Amino acid sequence: MKIFKNPVFVGILAVIALAVVFNNIIKPIFFKGGGKQAVKNVRNSKPAVAKEKAVKPEAVQGKIDYDNVGWAESFVRDPFKLEALAEELARVEEAEKKRTRRIDTLTAVIVEPGVRLAVINNKIVGLGESYFEFKVLRISSGMVLLEGPEGNKKLTFN
Repeated sequence: MKIFKNPVFVGILAVIALAVVFNNIIKPIFFKGGGKQAVKNVRNSKPAVAKEKAVKPEAVQGKIDYDNVGWAESFVRDPFKLEALAEELARVEEAEKKRTRRIDTLTAVIVEPGVRLAVINNKIVGLGESYFEFKVLRISSGMVLLEGPEGNKKLTFN
Protein backbone atom coordinates (compact mmCIF):
# COMPACT_ATOMS: atom_id res chain seq x y z
CA MET A 1 0.00 0.00 0.00
CA LYS A 2 1.30 3.40 -0.95
CA ILE A 3 0.36 5.08 2.32
CA PHE A 4 2.94 3.05 4.28
CA LYS A 5 5.69 4.28 1.95
CA ASN A 6 4.97 7.88 2.97
CA PRO A 7 7.57 8.88 5.63
CA VAL A 8 5.23 11.45 7.22
CA PHE A 9 2.50 8.87 7.78
CA VAL A 10 4.99 6.34 9.17
CA GLY A 11 6.41 9.01 11.50
CA ILE A 12 2.92 9.83 12.82
CA LEU A 13 2.28 6.13 13.47
CA ALA A 14 5.61 5.85 15.33
CA VAL A 15 4.76 8.86 17.53
CA ILE A 16 1.33 7.36 18.33
CA ALA A 17 2.94 4.02 19.20
CA LEU A 18 5.45 5.71 21.50
CA ALA A 19 2.68 7.67 23.21
CA VAL A 20 0.70 4.48 23.85
CA VAL A 21 3.76 2.71 25.26
CA PHE A 22 4.61 5.68 27.46
CA ASN A 23 1.04 6.02 28.73
CA ASN A 24 0.51 2.32 29.46
CA ILE A 25 3.95 1.19 30.64
CA ILE A 26 6.43 3.92 31.49
CA LYS A 27 4.09 6.44 33.13
CA PRO A 28 2.57 3.97 35.67
CA ILE A 29 6.01 2.70 36.69
CA PHE A 30 7.85 6.00 37.18
CA PHE A 31 5.11 8.48 38.04
CA LYS A 32 2.61 6.52 40.16
CA GLY A 33 4.69 4.49 42.57
CA GLY A 34 5.93 1.86 40.16
CA GLY A 35 3.04 -0.48 40.70
CA LYS A 36 3.63 -0.66 44.47
CA GLN A 37 0.24 0.89 45.12
CA ALA A 38 -1.47 -1.85 43.15
CA VAL A 39 0.29 -4.51 45.25
CA LYS A 40 -0.78 -2.71 48.45
CA ASN A 41 -4.37 -2.58 47.19
CA VAL A 42 -4.35 -6.31 46.53
CA ARG A 43 -2.84 -7.12 49.94
CA ASN A 44 -5.36 -4.93 51.79
CA SER A 45 -8.41 -6.14 49.87
CA LYS A 46 -10.84 -8.68 51.28
CA PRO A 47 -11.22 -12.02 49.56
CA ALA A 48 -14.18 -12.42 47.24
CA VAL A 49 -17.11 -14.25 48.80
CA ALA A 50 -19.86 -15.91 46.82
CA LYS A 51 -23.27 -14.45 47.56
CA GLU A 52 -25.11 -17.68 46.73
CA LYS A 53 -24.56 -21.04 48.30
CA ALA A 54 -22.69 -23.58 46.25
CA VAL A 55 -24.88 -26.31 44.76
CA LYS A 56 -24.02 -29.73 46.08
CA PRO A 57 -23.81 -32.51 43.48
CA GLU A 58 -26.15 -34.70 45.52
CA ALA A 59 -28.87 -32.06 45.25
CA VAL A 60 -28.62 -31.92 41.45
CA GLN A 61 -28.15 -35.62 40.88
CA GLY A 62 -31.74 -36.50 41.62
CA LYS A 63 -33.05 -33.96 39.10
CA ILE A 64 -31.19 -35.34 36.03
CA ASP A 65 -32.97 -37.89 33.88
CA TYR A 66 -30.07 -40.07 32.76
CA ASP A 67 -32.28 -42.01 30.33
CA ASN A 68 -32.40 -38.93 28.08
CA VAL A 69 -28.63 -38.37 28.16
CA GLY A 70 -27.25 -40.23 25.14
CA TRP A 71 -23.90 -38.61 24.62
CA ALA A 72 -22.16 -40.65 27.32
CA GLU A 73 -22.72 -43.92 25.46
CA SER A 74 -21.91 -42.53 22.01
CA PHE A 75 -18.11 -42.55 22.49
CA VAL A 76 -16.51 -45.67 21.01
CA ARG A 77 -12.88 -44.86 21.82
CA ASP A 78 -10.83 -43.14 24.47
CA PRO A 79 -9.61 -39.84 22.96
CA PHE A 80 -6.63 -39.80 25.32
CA LYS A 81 -5.10 -43.04 24.07
CA LEU A 82 -2.56 -42.12 21.42
CA GLU A 83 -2.13 -45.69 20.18
CA ALA A 84 -5.77 -45.97 19.21
CA LEU A 85 -5.64 -42.55 17.59
CA ALA A 86 -2.53 -43.47 15.57
CA GLU A 87 -4.13 -46.75 14.42
CA GLU A 88 -7.30 -44.94 13.40
CA LEU A 89 -5.29 -42.33 11.50
CA ALA A 90 -3.27 -45.00 9.67
CA ARG A 91 -6.48 -46.85 8.75
CA VAL A 92 -8.09 -43.66 7.42
CA GLU A 93 -4.98 -42.72 5.43
CA GLU A 94 -4.78 -46.19 3.86
CA ALA A 95 -8.46 -46.07 2.94
CA GLU A 96 -7.94 -42.60 1.44
CA LYS A 97 -4.99 -43.86 -0.63
CA LYS A 98 -7.06 -46.72 -2.00
CA ARG A 99 -10.02 -44.45 -2.69
CA THR A 100 -8.09 -41.75 -4.51
CA ARG A 101 -5.40 -43.35 -6.60
CA ARG A 102 -3.30 -40.69 -8.26
CA ILE A 103 -3.18 -40.80 -12.05
CA ASP A 104 0.40 -40.01 -13.02
CA THR A 105 0.66 -38.22 -16.36
CA LEU A 106 3.95 -37.79 -18.20
CA THR A 107 3.93 -34.32 -19.73
CA ALA A 108 7.49 -33.72 -20.94
CA VAL A 109 10.91 -35.34 -21.14
CA ILE A 110 14.29 -33.65 -21.65
CA VAL A 111 17.15 -35.94 -22.64
CA GLU A 112 20.44 -34.23 -23.42
CA PRO A 113 24.04 -35.08 -22.59
CA GLY A 114 24.32 -34.76 -18.80
CA VAL A 115 20.67 -33.76 -18.33
CA ARG A 116 17.70 -36.08 -17.94
CA LEU A 117 14.52 -34.51 -16.65
CA ALA A 118 10.84 -35.42 -16.77
CA VAL A 119 7.65 -33.55 -15.94
CA ILE A 120 5.11 -35.76 -14.16
CA ASN A 121 1.86 -34.11 -13.05
CA ASN A 122 3.51 -30.67 -13.37
CA LYS A 123 6.40 -31.69 -11.11
CA ILE A 124 9.93 -31.68 -12.52
CA VAL A 125 11.97 -34.72 -11.50
CA GLY A 126 15.45 -35.86 -12.40
CA LEU A 127 17.12 -39.23 -12.58
CA GLY A 128 17.41 -40.79 -9.09
CA GLU A 129 15.06 -38.27 -7.46
CA SER A 130 11.91 -39.11 -5.53
CA TYR A 131 8.40 -38.57 -6.82
CA PHE A 132 5.96 -39.20 -3.94
CA GLU A 133 6.65 -42.81 -2.91
CA PHE A 134 8.49 -43.57 -6.17
CA LYS A 135 12.13 -43.23 -7.20
CA VAL A 136 12.99 -42.31 -10.80
CA LEU A 137 15.06 -45.19 -12.23
CA ARG A 138 15.28 -44.31 -15.92
CA ILE A 139 14.38 -41.39 -18.16
CA SER A 140 14.47 -41.89 -21.91
CA SER A 141 12.75 -40.14 -24.78
CA GLY A 142 9.07 -40.92 -24.42
CA MET A 143 9.32 -43.08 -21.26
CA VAL A 144 10.00 -42.77 -17.52
CA LEU A 145 10.51 -45.79 -15.26
CA LEU A 146 9.57 -45.40 -11.59
CA GLU A 147 10.31 -47.79 -8.73
CA GLY A 148 7.81 -47.88 -5.89
CA PRO A 149 6.48 -50.02 -3.07
CA GLU A 150 4.16 -51.89 -5.44
CA GLY A 151 6.89 -52.53 -8.01
CA ASN A 152 8.01 -50.67 -11.11
CA LYS A 153 5.74 -48.29 -12.98
CA LYS A 154 6.30 -47.23 -16.57
CA LEU A 155 4.98 -43.85 -17.72
CA THR A 156 4.66 -42.96 -21.38
CA PHE A 157 3.04 -40.13 -23.32
CA ASN A 158 -0.67 -40.67 -23.93
